[in-house]
Amino acid sequence: MTSRRRAARAPGGASARLFVVLLEDREELGSRGQVIGLALDQAADLETSGAARRATPRDLAIAGIVPGH
Repeated sequence: MTSRRRAARAPGGASARLFVVLLEDREELGSRGQVIGLALDQAADLETSGAARRATPRDLAIAGIVPGH
């Protein structure tokens, strides 16, 4: 398992989450540029449709998010 996958997992064995940056406004999720954590399947759907991209460590730092905590 890569360190990215380990960092994306929620504590206590809960479902894995992936942080993404929204590339367009989504009424149900937030506005463009917002960093959000989503379930893997939802994040994959947004990435596939071009509505989001994976958050980089820099994106997370700017948003004040520390994965795994």
